[in-house]
Amino acid sequence: MLKKLTLFFLSIGLITLAIQATAAPRQFDIELILFKRNNPKPTGEYWNPDQQKLSISPKQWLLKPLLNCSNCDTTPLAQIPTVINGQGWPKSGPTPLQVLPASQFGLNTQWQTLLNHAAFTPLLHIVWRESVPSRRKSTYLGIMAGKRLPEDLRNTSNAPKWEVEGGIRIYLQHYLYIDTQLLYTEVKKELRPETPYPLVAKDTTSEQQPENDDVIVSTPEPVKSATQTFDEQLVSYKLDQKRRVRSGEIHYFDHPKIGILIQIRKAKTPES
Repeated sequence: MLKKLTLFFLSIGLITLAIQATAAPRQFDIELILFKRNNPKPTGEYWNPDQQKLSISPKQWLLKPLLNCSNCDTTPLAQIPTVINGQGWPKSGPTPLQVLPASQFGLNTQWQTLLNHAAFTPLLHIVWRESVPSRRKSTYLGIMAGKRLPEDLRNTSNAPKWEVEGGIRIYLQHYLYIDTQLLYTEVKKELRPETPYPLVAKDTTSEQQPENDDVIVSTPEPVKSATQTFDEQLVSYKLDQKRRVRSGEIHYFDHPKIGILIQIRKAKTPES
């Protein structure tokens, strides 16, 4: 009888622990570093313009308190700050999400290396804490970084507004997964094809004449003019990658134009 009661209470205890574990979401700190390449080498890869578009539409933006807007479509900022200090920022979103202070950065060495390297320009350093959900309940967190793109070059209403924009989601499916989709956009200048490089005639009659009185016939010499006409347009490149990861590991997402360093750490202390 005693043995049966012991097994009964042990079963009840295990069930209670299982329910608590299921009910309590697992919190993680996610630190992200985003940078661009200053002079990327040509890869010979063809970038189909029709495919360089985002297929996601984030409903929650990490930098919403900074931009102080409801949908982040308009802002007086000309450039997003590179280092985001979430000191005092409120929680946001349907699941508890908190941008953390810069004192919680753990990838400072990597950030300084990028700052000191001539080949890279760091664009964003941020760390946030969230309750990582299952894949079914996960949503993309909106990310934007870099300079604001010229309004006169945005020929459609859904054209990108920032150098980098898109979304990232972290979810649990037996393992941790990082799913990121970003669009990097740059301003490209191209010589107008309808106005070829102009040639002007150089007059040679003013040059020194020979000592004899022979008549010199001037022949115009074609030289290149310094005046050129360029067209500017926005050109986008898409980064779309998903990866299974382990907490504590530093992962690098590579791309010909931009790069991402990201680390997911188990939250050690509760949110303040």
